[in-house]
Amino acid sequence: MLVREQIQRESGHAVSLKDLSNISAEGKRAEPRNNLPEVVRILQEKHKAAVRLLTDDNNELQSLYLQDEHMKASFEAYPELIFVDATYKLLDTRMACFLVIIENGNGESEIVAVGLFGREDAETLHWFFEAFKALNPQWEAVRVTMADKDIKERQVVKQQFPLSALHICAFHTLQAFRREVSVLKLGITKGEQETALDILQRMLYANSEEQYQELYSLLQMSASQSVVEYFNENWHSIHPEWVMGLKWLHGNFFNSTNNRVVSMNCKLKKLVERFSSLEKLVTACIHSLQHSEMRGNARLEQWCRNTVL
Repeated sequence: MLVREQIQRESGHAVSLKDLSNISAEGKRAEPRNNLPEVVRILQEKHKAAVRLLTDDNNELQSLYLQDEHMKASFEAYPELIFVDATYKLLDTRMACFLVIIENGNGESEIVAVGLFGREDAETLHWFFEAFKALNPQWEAVRVTMADKDIKERQVVKQQFPLSALHICAFHTLQAFRREVSVLKLGITKGEQETALDILQRMLYANSEEQYQELYSLLQMSASQSVVEYFNENWHSIHPEWVMGLKWLHGNFFNSTNNRVVSMNCKLKKLVERFSSLEKLVTACIHSLQHSEMRGNARLEQWCRNTVL
């Protein structure tokens, strides 16, 4: 209301809410949007960031890789566990924002690499991780990669990080079970669905290979044939990637989900409105990193003050 009243005083005319909306829209159109050369220049000169571009035969941008010095230092310090996933609807170009995140020594999440993908396919992911590995010699220290069950992403991660165990997010696993083991999709009764989902959830939380195998035998005896066939085709052969008790063995610091990436995506969506420009999204990523660094420095200063003799 204050803005509306100020405009009315200065113009001498009544101003409607529609007028305010039009003024806001005109302001947005006047802003420079998606000026790639300028964005790259600012990232490299102002933020000392490494930027890599993937273009097509017509020199059109397909993907962008971004990592500043703080991201690189964070990954070098804590490379053992990475979380990867994409978020959507942040850019008006409809590019997906792909994040690589680590857990630092305070148990907090930090972005260590950002990708903007025109297509989220195996070729693009391969290019992104090749750039990541070329710029981060510590990539060989990655022991666990947390991701969802997307087949393209999983295969690329396995190829690019052969020494790393690939873990599937527990939340996504349960979500997939509930979505796919349904009355309509598998032609089962409501009772058969409930029985199967109960066993599958218990399998997810199995503490050992022995307990998993016991529950697998129970599934084969108790569930309908269509459920068993679905499970064997999609989940049984990769069960070390999603069974909780087996994932703990690889040193995932008791992370069983990809919630760190989900949380970071939510923070970015609070910093930038939907379908924003490239300039705004990049600024938000840098701001998020600087805020994280300031929090860490403040804690360190507090600890030093508390431990002074």
